[in-house]
Amino acid sequence: MNDRQFDDEYRLRRHRQFVLELEREIGPINRQLVHEDMPRLTRAHCLELATVVARSRATYLNLALKLGQSSADRLPDDDRILELREARRRFEELRDAFTALERAIECGYVDIELDD
Repeated sequence: MNDRQFDDEYRLRRHRQFVLELEREIGPINRQLVHEDMPRLTRAHCLELATVVARSRATYLNLALKLGQSSADRLPDDDRILELREARRRFEELRDAFTALERAIECGYVDIELDD
């Protein structure tokens, strides 16, 4: 192994170590701040948000399918495209919120009530 390879590997190990240390320090900060603002989380809370996400997904997909059916021989007008864009934005925001909630649960940032 030449010096350059050693330097590159050493630098990569140091970067990985830095990221691990940073994650260990960021975790408690997230837990404290998220925990302060969120109530104890229940399965019902998660399912309520999941339902909203599913509803927004269904709305977005239905609009897209209707556009395809009604506009098969021509392009949809700008108003229909704007409606579809807004439905997509709404779905993506809600989906991302659910993903963030899942991450917060996985990382232990929120307290959860387990159904024992």
